[in-house]
Amino acid sequence: MNILDCKNSISIGTKTSGSPTKFGETTTITLPNTHIDIVISTKYFEEKGYTYGQPLIPKIQTEQTIEQYLHAVDVDWEEFLQQRLSLSNKNVLK
Repeated sequence: MNILDCKNSISIGTKTSGSPTKFGETTTITLPNTHIDIVISTKYFEEKGYTYGQPLIPKIQTEQTIEQYLHAVDVDWEEFLQQRLSLSNKNVLK
């Protein structure tokens, strides 16, 4: 199931810099000649509907201006509240 297709959910924000399909679950190995420890992925996680490197893009995308950032305005939260108010108004009008 694509995580954006979950029922009774809403995705708000900006596209991710990473991909839902990724390598993970790491382990540490020691290189035999140099004895340097390195961390490697041991598992590939595939999110249905996403190819490796493809970002998750929310259904409702937001952008934060520098002014909003400097004034600590959470544009994602504000959008959520606006969406919630919109849904509440629709239910009242029924």
